[in-house]
Amino acid sequence: MRKKLLLLSLLFVVLFAHAKSEHLKFMGIPLDGKISSFNRELQKKGFVLDAFSGKEFDGYIYNGIFAGEKAQVFVYFDAKSKIVYQAAVIIKRYSKDSVIKLYEDMRDMLDEKYSQNEAVRFYENMLVEYGEEMKEEGITPFQWKRTTEEEGYEATTICLPNSERNHLLGDIKVFVRDMISNVTNSTEYYLFIKYSDWQNDNSQRKNRMDDL
Repeated sequence: MRKKLLLLSLLFVVLFAHAKSEHLKFMGIPLDGKISSFNRELQKKGFVLDAFSGKEFDGYIYNGIFAGEKAQVFVYFDAKSKIVYQAAVIIKRYSKDSVIKLYEDMRDMLDEKYSQNEAVRFYENMLVEYGEEMKEEGITPFQWKRTTEEEGYEATTICLPNSERNHLLGDIKVFVRDMISNVTNSTEYYLFIKYSDWQNDNSQRKNRMDDL
C-alpha cells in the first residue's frame, strides 16, 4: 500500500504539476490572461464578436474562419478573475456523412500536428519507466491520446505536455453532436474542437467552489 501511495504521488507530481509560465494555446494564443487581452488577439485573427456574447452564454462568442471552415468560437473565462481557461470551436454541418468526414479530417490533422511532436514522447517515457510498477499496483497508465464513443460518435482527446516535457498543459478534444433544429425540425450536426488549459480550468473551478 505504501509503495502504491508513493507511486501515485510521484505520478501526480509529474503529470499535474503546474508551471505558471506556459499554457495550452488556441490558434497560437495562450489560454491565459484576461479576457480583454484574449479578445484583442482573437480579433486580430479576423474573428468578430457575436451579438449574443454575454447574454445567452456566460462568455464570449466569435464568428470567423477556423482551419478553413466557417465557425463559431466560444471562449470561457473565470467570472471573478476574468482569466481565460478554455476555447471551443463549433462547425455546423447538415448531414451525418459530412460531419463525420470533417471529424476525421480534423482528427487526422490534430494527430499529425501533435502526436508526431517529440514532446509527446513524454508519455511513452512514463510508461517505459513506470509501466511495470503501474501494472503490479493495478494503476491504469495515463494515455496521451484516447479514442472513445460518445452519443454514437467517435471522440478523440489528445493531452499535451509543456515544452520541457515535465508536466501536462491541457487537452484538445474533437467530437460530434447532433440535435433537432427548432426552426426546420430537421437534424443538424456539429463538430466540436475544445481546447482546455488545465491550470486555469482548475483555478476557476476552485474559485467557484469557494462560494459553496
